[in-house]
Amino acid sequence: MIKSANASLLTLNGMLRFSANTESIKYAYIKYVRPILEYTCPVWAPSALRTVYLCQELKSVHKRAVSIILGCCDTPFEMALEVLRLPSLQNRYETLIMSFGKFLVSKSQHRDILPDQPLPSRTRKQDKLVPAKARTNRYCNSFVPVFISM
Repeated sequence: MIKSANASLLTLNGMLRFSANTESIKYAYIKYVRPILEYTCPVWAPSALRTVYLCQELKSVHKRAVSIILGCCDTPFEMALEVLRLPSLQNRYETLIMSFGKFLVSKSQHRDILPDQPLPSRTRKQDKLVPAKARTNRYCNSFVPVFISM
């Protein structure tokens, strides 16, 4: 996935060479490169964000894309994200995890992926999911426990 995203950055470089404006390069990043970085991220992102190597690799691709879009490398990364009005990858992953989890909760046919809800009571917290007991770190870093904790 990272190799494919890096290869897609060559398109952005080509656009920069042919004097494309910042908005069109940003649009190309959003439409062509970012989907590669976000492909099935609700499944792998919870564990990847806790793995230092993968997190650094994803962030380096994102940094390269931002520097290509702006055409300079002297702007700090966080400021460049604000100038371009782009969310960080971690914020984007959290948003995608939440939207996928809400989709699973709302659809009865996919509801069996999540743990059972407690019996309804007259409390305010009746719509919350109860986390399943985890025996391994691998399960703790998977989609279901991370979504429930979010």
